[in-house]
Amino acid sequence: MKNLRFVVLLLYLAFNTTKAQTTFRINYDVALFDLPVNATEALTADNYVFSGYHSNIIPFVSSLSQIDGNGNLVWAKRYSDASLSFSFGDFKRDNALNRYYVCGGSDNGPAFLLFVDAGGNFISGRRFSIAQADGAFFNKVIKTSDGGYLCVGYVIGYDPDGAGAEVKFSSVTNNDASCSGPATEFISSPLIVKFDASGNHQWHRVFRYYVSSATPANRIYNDASFVDVVEVSDGYIAIGNYKVNNVFFCF
Repeated sequence: MKNLRFVVLLLYLAFNTTKAQTTFRINYDVALFDLPVNATEALTADNYVFSGYHSNIIPFVSSLSQIDGNGNLVWAKRYSDASLSFSFGDFKRDNALNRYYVCGGSDNGPAFLLFVDAGGNFISGRRFSIAQADGAFFNKVIKTSDGGYLCVGYVIGYDPDGAGAEVKFSSVTNNDASCSGPATEFISSPLIVKFDASGNHQWHRVFRYYVSSATPANRIYNDASFVDVVEVSDGYIAIGNYKVNNVFFCF
């Protein structure tokens, strides 16, 4: 099994040249699967923090690591829960409160928003799930102008009314004889969730696609997700992507 490692490259561009210079290149080997998510300047001056998730097989856990200006490890913390996949989607620093805020999820369980201090120690966290869906994941989080937080991502197995006329977006399995075996795809729907400054849920909205009117006959089995969001003067703008699953492909 191939060992994928975190590789951090710190590059700087001198004002008098267009040639990028590598200050350091260091591997930070944690497990068999070391997959980086993102990075930012640390709350500690001249340091950096990067996030990722990793596993020797299962479960998947996530981590934050801080390094100094020479790439030396300052601290590293792992985070997990009872799920098989606890993965970070995004994290950001909060200079005013001297802490970081992190979002993610586990697909087969709730999404989460959590807060850690400047040393990576857990402060508090909130899970998000709805009865109308099987699981949730947050891809991005921003701090809003009212001091709260806005997360975007997706839910899987969504059923708007929980029962009724609307059909649940369950996973779809392709049993085409030309394939080597059945191929199952989970169907996700874009999600946006607003939390207050303490991380308490305020509101959420799930979106799904239809050919025309919102009736079961017109539903589109798509795999869709919001991947980023920004705040504007009169609300929020979220962007994402989707893959139409009405057509199957062999794996």
